[in-house]
Amino acid sequence: MSPMARSPRDWVLFCILVFLYGSAFMFIELSVETIPPLTVVASRLVLGAAFVYGWMRYQGHRLPPLTDTTAPYARLPVSLIWLYFFVLAMVGNVLPFFLISWGQLAIESSLAGILMAFMPLATMMLAHFFVPGEPLTPAKIAGFVLGFCGVLVLMGPSALGTLSSEGARLAAQLAVLGGAFCYALNAIIARHAPRVPAIVSSTGILLIGAVVSVLLALILERPWTIEVSTGALLAVIFLGIFTTALATVVYMELVQTAGPSFFALTNYLVPVLAVFLGALVLGEVLDWRAFAALALVLLGIFISQARVTRTLIGQIFSSPSK
Repeated sequence: MSPMARSPRDWVLFCILVFLYGSAFMFIELSVETIPPLTVVASRLVLGAAFVYGWMRYQGHRLPPLTDTTAPYARLPVSLIWLYFFVLAMVGNVLPFFLISWGQLAIESSLAGILMAFMPLATMMLAHFFVPGEPLTPAKIAGFVLGFCGVLVLMGPSALGTLSSEGARLAAQLAVLGGAFCYALNAIIARHAPRVPAIVSSTGILLIGAVVSVLLALILERPWTIEVSTGALLAVIFLGIFTTALATVVYMELVQTAGPSFFALTNYLVPVLAVFLGALVLGEVLDWRAFAALALVLLGIFISQARVTRTLIGQIFSSPSK
């Protein structure tokens, strides 16, 4: 399909993905009310891995067999492929899922969504050092500075505090920022990963993440002793099946049919939806700093990606050439 034309299917997938990503923070907030963070992570990864594995087998793919020395589609040692799966599982799933869930014990889902919006700017900075051909430009630097100022505005005076509830709130915000940085680092590592079918790599990553997080939850949180509320249980099920598994499948489909630049437009809408759902469903009330921070971060993203964004928007709303 020509990049000038976006099919109705692309737009449907795009809207589904924005909803899944944007609502994740609300469902995390609901789940950690009675379920500890590691158990939340383990539950969503087990459900997600089971769903994606079934989808992979439906498409006729298999995981790289551990008994072979090379994978047929990658011509690389299977041990190297599984090593990448392990690293991506830890950096892109287990660690950020835990940091965000733990952080939302102390901060609102809407604030977590705003903090996570810093991820594409962090990715841009890391790409300058680790991805050939993606140097920093004045626009990228300006965008990063604006986004960083947005984070400082959001944290406010607590960024200088160390005591009491303000200190705990600061730690929670830093944890969510750590999750955003993990996602950014994961994007860089994935650029250097072996060329494996996306559904295969997603399945392997989720399976490893599920095994590791289950072991950690069993050892550290003893989930069989937890009294889980119905709301928290339903929230975890939604996180596992929809925001982990279905989001992975939709993401792969959208990038393949519409391209990564079109997918990048989600960076503008996900934090806005997170703020909206937090206020509408959870009754979260934000002060002026949160809205100022959101504006600064989104402006930073726009400036850093101005040329690509303007070009893509022009292509979306222009008539396809005949």
